Amino acid sequence: MGALSETVYRELEEAGSSVGISVLCPAAVATDILNSGRHRPSRLGPAAPAAERGYPPLDGVMQPAKAADIMFAGLAERRFWILTHPEQGAPAIRARAEDIVTGRNPGDESVDPNFSRSTGRMPS
Repeated sequence: MGALSETVYRELEEAGSSVGISVLCPAAVATDILNSGRHRPSRLGPAAPAAERGYPPLDGVMQPAKAADIMFAGLAERRFWILTHPEQGAPAIRARAEDIVTGRNPGDESVDPNFSRSTGRMPS
């Protein structure tokens, strides 16, 4: 998604457009997304049950209103990258970039710290 959005960003900038584009990178936000099947249209049949998660609570869970404030501030500032938890995600983002530049396969260092092997909270 980032690469396509970056291309659109450059094209909009080159055209002098007042339209902008941003990439929102949320980390742990208290949303109940794992139970999103409750919004599934009945015409599509029943939703698959949400998978049970066998790891402890996540670190740094943010309330949706705070995540929205961060997003709207980023949009107002016309920021391309909008991260809800920059201090938490920065090490993994840097590690992922280094993996790409050096041609390494993804490692545990490039994973959201809430889901790394080192925390024992890998999604099942």
